[in-house]
Amino acid sequence: MSAATSQVGRRLAYAINAACSARGDDDANRIALLAEASQLPVDTQRGLAEHFELVYVELRPRGSDSHGSFRRKVRYG
Repeated sequence: MSAATSQVGRRLAYAINAACSARGDDDANRIALLAEASQLPVDTQRGLAEHFELVYVELRPRGSDSHGSFRRKVRYG
C-alpha cells in the first residue's frame, strides 16, 4: 500500500466517523460503511471522503469546526 493510498484511507475513515457521529448513526452502520469503503478504488475513496466531510459540515452542532479546521485537524501522513 502506498503512502497516498494510506492517506486517503485515513482521511475517509475520519470523515465517515465524523459524519456518522453528527448524524447519530449506530456503530453497526459506521462499521459497514468503513468496510464497504475500504474495498473501493482510491479515486472513489477520495470522492467519498469529500462527500462525508461535507455531510459532517452540514450536520455538525452549531459553533463546531468550520470546514477548513476540519481538514486541518487531520494529519494524513
